[in-house]
Amino acid sequence: MYKLSLLFLLITFGAVSYSFSQGTATGCLLPNNSVYGNDFMGNATYYETSAPVTTLSNNYCYWTPSSTGVSCSVCTSYTYVWPWGYFPSGCTTGVKGTFSMVACPIDDHAIIMTVFTAFIAMGIIRRKNTGMNIE
Repeated sequence: MYKLSLLFLLITFGAVSYSFSQGTATGCLLPNNSVYGNDFMGNATYYETSAPVTTLSNNYCYWTPSSTGVSCSVCTSYTYVWPWGYFPSGCTTGVKGTFSMVACPIDDHAIIMTVFTAFIAMGIIRRKNTGMNIE
């Protein structure tokens, strides 16, 4: 029973850690924690609000840059003025780069760990009360 419980625990933690695997995105990160990856006409300074947009997944708290430093803007619309070209409007300033999701602190998963610890402790106490040896 003890070995079975330990196996169950290892499989469950493996599945939980796999589901919390880190994601990355490249583009313009705005203060609303969304990364916009569709730049306007190949211009790496202005990005469109259309797809693709990457938002933080569940159980992740913030983005961390792996390469960044340049400011960028995400704009809702562009106006064409002849003969000068397109002018962006409705822009929000952000930071351009490649970003990785960072999981929330372990305190956010305390309930899950408490349930698993209680499950293991209950099995150990049950064995001691029935007089079985723990291997």
